Amino acid sequence: MTTNHSSSLLINILRSIVLVIGGLVSILVVFAALTLFVPAKGNSIITIGIMTWSVLGPLFIVASLAVVIVTLALRKKVKRWLANTTVVLSVLALLSSSGIVGNFIKATYDNGGSINVLSTIWPFSAKPALPDVTQTYQVADGKELKALVYKPPIHTNKAPVIMYIHGGGWISGQASDLSSIMRWYADQGWLVVSVDYRLASDQYATWDKAPADVAYGLTWVSKHAEEWGGDNNRLIVMGDSAGGNLAVNLGWAAATNEAMQDITIPKPKAVIAGYPVVNPGYTYDYGQKWWNGQRPKDFTADYIGGSPKEHPERLSAISSLTYASPSAPPTLIVAAENDDFIPAQGTYEVVQKAKDMGVNITLRKFPSTHHGFDVIPGTLGDMAKKSVVTQFLKEQGLGPN
Repeated sequence: MTTNHSSSLLINILRSIVLVIGGLVSILVVFAALTLFVPAKGNSIITIGIMTWSVLGPLFIVASLAVVIVTLALRKKVKRWLANTTVVLSVLALLSSSGIVGNFIKATYDNGGSINVLSTIWPFSAKPALPDVTQTYQVADGKELKALVYKPPIHTNKAPVIMYIHGGGWISGQASDLSSIMRWYADQGWLVVSVDYRLASDQYATWDKAPADVAYGLTWVSKHAEEWGGDNNRLIVMGDSAGGNLAVNLGWAAATNEAMQDITIPKPKAVIAGYPVVNPGYTYDYGQKWWNGQRPKDFTADYIGGSPKEHPERLSAISSLTYASPSAPPTLIVAAENDDFIPAQGTYEVVQKAKDMGVNITLRKFPSTHHGFDVIPGTLGDMAKKSVVTQFLKEQGLGPN
């Protein structure tokens, strides 16, 4: 009897532990849902909570459903208060996670994209990809600037060409960033070239250097694209965050024949920018601290060598509207609605003004997302953004042959 009683007691304890763990999981999901309704204002916990949805959203649904099923199965075998509490929490978690992910998926389809949700439940299998070719495209201030080339699987001289410009607040990052994503585009049939540029520091402003680097890079890519199967008549400039600023400014400046470093910039056929710093003045004034402590005021000041009040002409030189014109190539802006690091509202204002100035510009908004929502390969955010970008490029006649 004693042995049976001990075994029964142990089983009951284990059941209770299972429900407690399930309750904690549910609390975590509900908390992440609540962060979407609270202004982050630089709070790292709130920011991370928002960011989890584009990465873990489908997994939250599966976990919440599992907790509901287990709780209902055990509710008559544990203390009633524990079972009832866990049931309520798990149902709230399931409903909130399903609603948030469902709304994100709907937005993706409304934006012209698509998602294989099952493949995003566990998105952590992607590994960094090596480029097919690495070359120095320029030496500037004693620094070798690299171009990393990702070739399409079938050699052709007809592949549309993507030149990618990495983010990092103009002060960090490198061409090898997002290598798995670059490889994905190459595997779909694009020739992809990711380029370095000179980075700023508190002692070294690059507001005039980084744009010149990527302008030279685009000229270099255009000259060499055919060597790797690319069509230099179908150039695309793509970038994210600070790289999105450089991509937009480069593409729009090329359209008005504005030379940089006495070179003629080839005009790209399209510009793609993810959550870009197209409104650096607004970002400087209203951008909030990111989860890693990085502040827009700091990296913007490093980039232009001081505050916007000290250097208004430099702020104008890095502001995208400076280069807006009806001759700008078709431009896609992808925005994260909950982004307060590079505030989405500032981006919306630029998009509207650019439209008023005759720019062929398309804005695609994603709900329940924050800055960098797509950077982890295989996630909900990554798949959504890639599908929207792919559809946009196909509509411009810039899809793979």
